[in-house]
Amino acid sequence: MKIEIYSEICCEECNDVIHNHMTCPECQKDAGCDVYGLFSDIFNESEYLEIKCENCGAMYKSTMTLGEINKNNIDIYNDVEWIKI
Repeated sequence: MKIEIYSEICCEECNDVIHNHMTCPECQKDAGCDVYGLFSDIFNESEYLEIKCENCGAMYKSTMTLGEINKNNIDIYNDVEWIKI
């Protein structure tokens, strides 16, 4: 399944990602997720991405590692396939 993820930035001056939000397939709401900052700063190339909805607690795992996502130029925020865990 696809999950829309969008970032909250600190400010226009630094443009740093401070928190990510998602459209959760489980609760059907726009909610925060447990990823604070850039995915590439949290996960290493050999890891699968994992996110948790801060609204309902549903957890999801990517079907590809961060390295595979980057190698194939896949947009983390819109085009990654996820499975519920």
